[in-house]
Amino acid sequence: MQTGVFVDSAVAGVTYETSPGGFAGVTSATGQYQYAEGDTVVFSIGEIQFPPATAKSVVTPVDMVPSGDTQNQIVKNIAVLLQSLDADGNPGNGISIPAEAVAAATQSVDFNQTYAAFSTDVLPVVQHTDNSKTVVSESAAVAHLEESIEQSNAETLVGTWYIHGQGDTGAYDYVLFIINGSHYATIDHDSSVANGAALEIGTYSWDQATGKVTVTPTSETESGLDAVPPMANNNTLVLDGDTLTLSDANDEFVLTRLKATSESPLKGGWSVFNEEDQVFFAFTDTHYFMGQQYAMGEESSDDTNGWPGVELGTYTHNNETNAFVVDTELDTNGQWGASHPCAVLNEDGKHNNYEQSNYLACGPDGRDIVQTFSVTGDTLTLISEADTIKKGEEDPSHFERVNGLPDGNIHLKLTITVAFDTYTPGETVPHQGGSSTCGLVGEDIEPGYEEIYDESWLLGVNPNTRSWMAATEAIYNPVTHKLTFEESGSVEPVKGHAGFFDRFYSEFEATYNANEGNVITGTLKEMRDLSWGVNGTPSTCVAKYSVIGVLR
Repeated sequence: MQTGVFVDSAVAGVTYETSPGGFAGVTSATGQYQYAEGDTVVFSIGEIQFPPATAKSVVTPVDMVPSGDTQNQIVKNIAVLLQSLDADGNPGNGISIPAEAVAAATQSVDFNQTYAAFSTDVLPVVQHTDNSKTVVSESAAVAHLEESIEQSNAETLVGTWYIHGQGDTGAYDYVLFIINGSHYATIDHDSSVANGAALEIGTYSWDQATGKVTVTPTSETESGLDAVPPMANNNTLVLDGDTLTLSDANDEFVLTRLKATSESPLKGGWSVFNEEDQVFFAFTDTHYFMGQQYAMGEESSDDTNGWPGVELGTYTHNNETNAFVVDTELDTNGQWGASHPCAVLNEDGKHNNYEQSNYLACGPDGRDIVQTFSVTGDTLTLISEADTIKKGEEDPSHFERVNGLPDGNIHLKLTITVAFDTYTPGETVPHQGGSSTCGLVGEDIEPGYEEIYDESWLLGVNPNTRSWMAATEAIYNPVTHKLTFEESGSVEPVKGHAGFFDRFYSEFEATYNANEGNVITGTLKEMRDLSWGVNGTPSTCVAKYSVIGVLR
């Protein structure tokens, strides 16, 4: 099973059905649906059925028309309907189709007609609860759809892409790191060239309409490798879910996104990327690639024994102990990198040759040095026993995930301010990790009293993975960067008050903006309205959350 997102902004509350996989349901608050590879998906609102589309990670109205674009009349009308039915009339914060609209859609409509005819047909559904509502204009609908598609593509392009193949003269590997919206790095390996590996770092811009990239390389360890078309001016990138086609005038190559799984938590791309250090790791299930522009944290006399370059080979990783062992096949960065936890010197104290690559047996009593890689959220930590031996203490190195769509978990570190506006003394308000009271027994606390809670929440962000925080369900959508909490304390989605002493319901949503460095910041606003029966009498405690923190 895979998870995709229906986007004209994320579209929630739409029924879907796939075939032949047989998945069916209603799109989630973040527009998610389930499918199997090779499925076709059909979305519908009541009796209004949208044209079928190939199921994939991101589906937009454009995908519902062969060779379609945003100027296709069917595409325009789909966007008009979705945005006109949005519950709050603001598609910029997501599109939610209310149940009342679904119930009102009792007849099918023809999407292949003029805007005037189409708007007349759907007006009764649009005005299902409010006769003053109007159908969104065609121009506004198209403008929003184009903006949503552009934003979705730009965000999903960020990540680590990889291809391995066999050329006319030998095998090749190519890793493309799209670090953020403006920076990239590549590791290029051509087995037909002696020491044929290169690291390139630079800036780029991408014209989504033409697919063409404009690049400015800022550093390159070696040139002349061309087994795969490079990131170069006028070459093109075409994004389709988890595949990225890189083309020049003669050839095209299809790269696949590298993503971590529970079985292979290292899989994907990782980096230290700042003015002083640029270090990159990419892991497939069996192979590793490392590109290093500067020595990260090197302060010893061994510095001169390494230089910018690439190393690559196979690796093993123990998920329980985090032990990481490499078998380096090519090393052009000297004695930097994972293959050299200890320096290998000649008698004159200078760097030994490449034949001593993969030198690990420098631990106590001649045993191999222990190196560990551990993953915590979007951070990869390398700890080498060699540092402890040389410096007397651990000297961990930290790498951040280069991936716009991480699998696994992320940590949301928050400082939460809870303000109790109304209260009844003695009533208890459940919170993560404990409880507080709305008005402490025996104390005179005025409305507006604030308490500060420092918490660390672990949120599941793998599509189709939901994590529970206390009694609140949290879903993070990496495409739209929306953090949605819903269905608190209940099996079925419920709004309103509980009316039970030991249960409460709440529902709220927070939106974060993605910045460079894979950091998401923003303000979380929650109005949690708790109500239950106390001696048969309803009472209320309102908690307001304001958040200062980062999503790592």
